Amino acid sequence: MKIGDLVRPTKGNLLSGPRRIGIVMHVNTGWDGKQVMIHWDTPLWYDVEGLSSEDPENLEVISENR
Repeated sequence: MKIGDLVRPTKGNLLSGPRRIGIVMHVNTGWDGKQVMIHWDTPLWYDVEGLSSEDPENLEVISENR
């Protein structure tokens, strides 16, 4: 997963909520460096920049950035 990829929650993601599509803005984030920051179409939660911290295993890449 890299910056600019379009993603959506995986089908098994219990917290998918109203989110349908998002774009990866930052990688290697979080306290362990394993999360990514996503800008969602309809976020469930977000930081002051409007981004949500997510675990990559809960996301599916639907279009890769070139």
